[in-house]
Amino acid sequence: MRHPAAALAALVLAVLAACGPGSGSDAPSGGDAGALPVGSSVQQVEVDGTTRTYRAYRPAGLDEPAPLVLFFHGYGGSAEQAEAEYGWDEVADSEGVVVAYVDGVENSFDAGSCCGPAMEAEVDDVAAALAVVEDVAGRVAVDPARRYASGFSNGGAMTYRLACETDVFAAFGPVGGGELVDCDGAAPASLLHIHGARDAVVPVGGDPDGTGMGHPPVEETVAGWRDRLGCAPPVTTDEDRVVTSTAACPDGREVTLVVADVLEHTWPTGSAGVDATTVLWEFFAAHPR
Repeated sequence: MRHPAAALAALVLAVLAACGPGSGSDAPSGGDAGALPVGSSVQQVEVDGTTRTYRAYRPAGLDEPAPLVLFFHGYGGSAEQAEAEYGWDEVADSEGVVVAYVDGVENSFDAGSCCGPAMEAEVDDVAAALAVVEDVAGRVAVDPARRYASGFSNGGAMTYRLACETDVFAAFGPVGGGELVDCDGAAPASLLHIHGARDAVVPVGGDPDGTGMGHPPVEETVAGWRDRLGCAPPVTTDEDRVVTSTAACPDGREVTLVVADVLEHTWPTGSAGVDATTVLWEFFAAHPR
């Protein structure tokens, strides 16, 4: 059942109150503007008669088809904020990766039962995401076997929606978000989910009362992915208060859950025992299609 998730919105906006910059002021370029410029830029795509914006980061010196990471900010965040805070541009420079940060409608994405204006208007964010992928790939050489998606909170739930409803990505990396749509028909892909055991906004144990995101327990979601892919039983390690459960799956795929004991509802940068951006990129790089 769709609902505005007002309690989640209030909590997330409180978390984001001290965050960095909002949406970008750079002059956007349309999808017909030629090659994607080197460095950071604001771009536009048309989706069902609506203009959507995204920030693109293209590292210098690309001489072969590059991996693409599509990233979704949290509710109340923005593409500019995500680019500034989560370290993906640094990965792009060191590893030769193109990154596209999608801007949500009124700082939100329709991930199913969450969140905010995008959910209430039933915005087709899946179509927007695919349009961004197509636009980027039309303006810089992207390796179709190395397309990945990640996001935080509402963006993590949006990452799950893409995992459940598209077949163009090799692997997914939701952080601090839940699966909110029917995923029984999902295309095979690798999955790495990172979550904080102390997350009070999107609890790792789920939201059975539907007072927030309305998501099932994270372990239940990840177990569903293992079952659908036919994975081996997971191998679990507990190191420095970070519990990692890894399952090997057919065709070289993998399903992994990382739960950091001291992590709250924030993008982990290392202080909680896990650097999400580094861990996600290493996982993505190891799991092309």
